[in-house]
Amino acid sequence: MHNERLLFIDIAKGIGILLVVVGHISWGAYTSETHTVINIFHMPLFFYVSTLFFKRINFIELIIKKAKRLLVPYLLYGFLALMLYLYITPPSMDMYSQIVWFCLGMRSHGYMFSSTLWFLTSLFGAYILFSFLMKFIDKKRFILILFFLFGTVSIGGYSDYFDIILPLNLDVSLYMLPYCFGGYYSKRYLYIIPKREKLYMYLIISSSVLLLYFLCIKCLNFPSINIYDCKWGIYPFQYLSGMGGIIMLMSLSQLISMFKISVISRVLSWFGKNSIIIFIIHQAFIIHPLNCYHIYAENTFVNGILRFSIVILLSIIPIYVINKYFYWTIGSKKK
Repeated sequence: MHNERLLFIDIAKGIGILLVVVGHISWGAYTSETHTVINIFHMPLFFYVSTLFFKRINFIELIIKKAKRLLVPYLLYGFLALMLYLYITPPSMDMYSQIVWFCLGMRSHGYMFSSTLWFLTSLFGAYILFSFLMKFIDKKRFILILFFLFGTVSIGGYSDYFDIILPLNLDVSLYMLPYCFGGYYSKRYLYIIPKREKLYMYLIISSSVLLLYFLCIKCLNFPSINIYDCKWGIYPFQYLSGMGGIIMLMSLSQLISMFKISVISRVLSWFGKNSIIIFIIHQAFIIHPLNCYHIYAENTFVNGILRFSIVILLSIIPIYVINKYFYWTIGSKKK
């Protein structure tokens, strides 16, 4: 069961990272709806799965381990992306402030060289905060957990109201903590994959929750969700819809994992295992150059499919090279 569990989690991450790529590509008339649905759950998914295998270790050791895994690639690939950015794009007037923001681990509007790398600092902050809180919280103190979560959510939510960004994107980290706790406390239920009938039921219910929030955005003028812009939606419905999307994706992945010999299962799990590399390279090193050289730049659905295919195909070689020769840049061991 343990191997099956690992397989479907990798599949879920694989689907998630492909949705991240989809969300960064223009699809013509379909762009608004696509982004609206994806933004509800695709980033929370990665905060959720980050704590599924959490182990209590020395706090300093944990910080060093996560810094190698998240902050080192943030700085290394951010620097490389900056060099590429300066080569293919004329420097903007506020380049100095952008570099300062990048060094502080903060996302900012108007530049592409750090692009999706902001997620690495956010995940680092969320994991460290989660680990710190776990030193004082256990499952017997449920009320205390709720108190901490409400406090962190409130602090993170102010970043939307006041439009502020904290170093290391801690505003995002604080707001994503409930997903981290959700992943940790639900992991016991993931050891045993339910029967298909139950998975179909989970899939239908969770999809309905996700669809309901989408309809509320479209029909009732609920604010949409965009983590990058500190747009959280409406509390607490955005958490319900986010978890709905996550459960939908996990249930779908469990169904796919039942067919372990299928090509789809293997391909998706491979993307999932390499999701951090795709996070790093797909926008700054592939999509941004495509935009600069106007490759399939027309905003149509067909061009969206072509650009998505190009991005995925061009990601394969860097994934292979990084895993084989530069694995240390992502805090990994040689494969």
